[in-house]
Amino acid sequence: MISKGKAINKIMREFNFRAVRDVMKASNITWKKNDEEYIPSEGELRLKAEEMLKSAAGSSTNYCRVSGNGFIATKRATTMELIYSICHCWG
Repeated sequence: MISKGKAINKIMREFNFRAVRDVMKASNITWKKNDEEYIPSEGELRLKAEEMLKSAAGSSTNYCRVSGNGFIATKRATTMELIYSICHCWG
């Protein structure tokens, strides 16, 4: 396995943050800061994703999943991945 730092850097280089932002804009998916809803910039998306990847990588277990703001960062014994997911519930 490549080092955790190299794995995070590779994911960050290859992940399409522009596509995530485009989906958020098209679907009116927002984040909230100071009681104000907004669509985050690509930079803000990158920061959140990197924070989650580092959190998962820092786990002392062989498996860890960290999620929030649509991102899911997963660390397994020999791999790491980042997913952006939209969940919609009908009721």
